[in-house]
Amino acid sequence: MQQIKLSGGRRIALGLVLFVAVPVMIGCSGCGGSTAKVTGVVTYKGEPLPSGRINFVGKEGALASAEIQSDGSYTVEAPLGEYTVTIITEAETPAGVPGALKIDSPNKQLKDAPKDSSARPDVKDEREKQTQKLKDAPVPGGSGKKRVVQAPPKYRSTDSSPLRFTVKPRQNVNDIELKD
Repeated sequence: MQQIKLSGGRRIALGLVLFVAVPVMIGCSGCGGSTAKVTGVVTYKGEPLPSGRINFVGKEGALASAEIQSDGSYTVEAPLGEYTVTIITEAETPAGVPGALKIDSPNKQLKDAPKDSSARPDVKDEREKQTQKLKDAPVPGGSGKKRVVQAPPKYRSTDSSPLRFTVKPRQNVNDIELKD
């Protein structure tokens, strides 16, 4: 068997090629290049969560995120590894949507309010009307209405969320039942 001698520059080049190629060929999970699809359904009180966002937050700050569909389903592509899962639901209708309350100018609203209490509508009735408008408001760019159900607050933060999931190679299924 004949031995092949490489010059210094060729050794370095070969070393770099092997350094990059070997982890790619074996699927290095710590290299950040390998991802897998995660699908599932988020439910709350036995019903699919009709909207919101699911986030997979890794220890090193890696983040994968997806919208929750009206049937509670989601699909996200995430790097392999361990995650804390958070669920964030809308608190109010985005600005610019008909029926949204303008909170940025409360002093103007107070200034424009009738001085005579008999001319003002019942505050409770007005609040209920505004809440219903927010629930029934159409989704910007969408066709139809988006139902919003508030998930328990503990699922909003990585500090308080009890949800954990490990993304492994290939297909992952992570159905989630939120509890109060």
